[in-house]
Amino acid sequence: MQTNNGRARLDEVLGGGFRLLCAADFVAPRRVRDLGVRVARLGEAAAGELLIDEESRLLENWMAARHCRALLVRPDHVVYAAVSTAAELEEALDRLAAALGR
Repeated sequence: MQTNNGRARLDEVLGGGFRLLCAADFVAPRRVRDLGVRVARLGEAAAGELLIDEESRLLENWMAARHCRALLVRPDHVVYAAVSTAAELEEALDRLAAALGR
C-alpha cells in the first residue's frame, strides 16, 4: 500500500499501540489522540494523520461489507471495535478508557 510516508505493508506502517483506521469522510474526535490512539485514514488524511492508499482495496471492501466506517484496532492487531457512527466510536472509546484506567 502507498502511504504519505511511502510504500509499505499495513502492519509495518501502523506500528504498535491502539490505532483507528477510518474512511476518508469519518470524523475522528480529538479524544482519540488524547487516549494515545494513532489515526490512519483511507483516502485523504488530515494533519497529524497517516494517509493509507490501498492498491487492492481489501480493507475498504472488508469495511464496506460490514457497514463500518472506522476500526479501532488493538496493539495485537485484533479489531477492538468496528463502528459506523461517531456515537458508536464514542462508546468504544469509553470502554477503552475504562479498560486502560483513564
